[in-house]
Amino acid sequence: MRISLNWLKRYVDIDVSAQELGYRLTMAGFPVPSIEAVGDDFALDVEVTSNRPDLLSHLGMAREVAGLLGAAVRLPESKLPVLDRDFIEVEVMAPDLCPRYTARIILGVKVGPSPSWLVKLLEAAGQRAVNNVVDVTNFVMLECGQPLHAFDLAKLRGRKIVVRRAAGESMTAIDGKVLVIGTDELAICDAIGPAALAGVMGGLESEVTTSTRDIALECAAFAPVAIRAAARAHQMRSEASFRFERFVDPRGERLALDRAAALLVEVCGAASVGMDRIFALPSSLRDTPAIELRTDRVGRVLGVDVDVCEIRAILASLGLHETRVGASAATTRWTVPSWR
Repeated sequence: MRISLNWLKRYVDIDVSAQELGYRLTMAGFPVPSIEAVGDDFALDVEVTSNRPDLLSHLGMAREVAGLLGAAVRLPESKLPVLDRDFIEVEVMAPDLCPRYTARIILGVKVGPSPSWLVKLLEAAGQRAVNNVVDVTNFVMLECGQPLHAFDLAKLRGRKIVVRRAAGESMTAIDGKVLVIGTDELAICDAIGPAALAGVMGGLESEVTTSTRDIALECAAFAPVAIRAAARAHQMRSEASFRFERFVDPRGERLALDRAAALLVEVCGAASVGMDRIFALPSSLRDTPAIELRTDRVGRVLGVDVDVCEIRAILASLGLHETRVGASAATTRWTVPSWR
């Protein structure tokens, strides 16, 4: 994960150099093989282990850094008035592959170059600027860890989104490659046919261009195995598929959508935001997991004694919340945040 130090400091109060931060992350088990000066910023390449996909975003890294340095995390706040009106229909026909799907309509965007602050942060994080709409979706993905996709609303035939298994249908991807989407693969379709290979790449026919005025913003959760198989079958690896293959916070869609809408208003001049169309199944993904910790066993496992107060402070700094003290004072119960 390539992170921008200036971007990271938006969410966590730290007063350390890039070199010191790199050292602290390395000592915590996340090596930083390179640190590069990028203008007035520094880019750190952090090696994230496969069991920590929650660190594939600046906000996720900020939470980890806050725990390491005893700092506080600031979540981005983005609240906008929403028009009480439906603009599109959403149907999910493969809930086993897509347990959650949200479409938000953004009206009156003006597609063009992004402001310099947005371009600088994206470039420091290793992302090429495209246009303000695409850049906002990439920014939110790199900020929150939730991939988003923007469709040109006028190009979605029938003003409908259907999430279903494909039937050997073809689609031209944004990169110009013609895909034949297999019967076991998930497609995001309009009323006629595929508009995107779910979680991997959008289609050329529904792409946002300079003539786009209204967009349908997709925010979803997909089955990781399905996304991994599709990306491999079509030899298409994207930043979005990389995250969908691993982990996306099951409670993070609201933060990502609100953040994206506010930025689209700010940098794209969007006039208004439509009401969300949501599909969500009751799922164990949305349950809040809890663990019981026997504090007297910690020392035996680690080989060093750790004070109970220090154990509590460390777990709290990692976002866990103590909900119950067990029958023994040495047994505690903690709920785990959805993003960890």
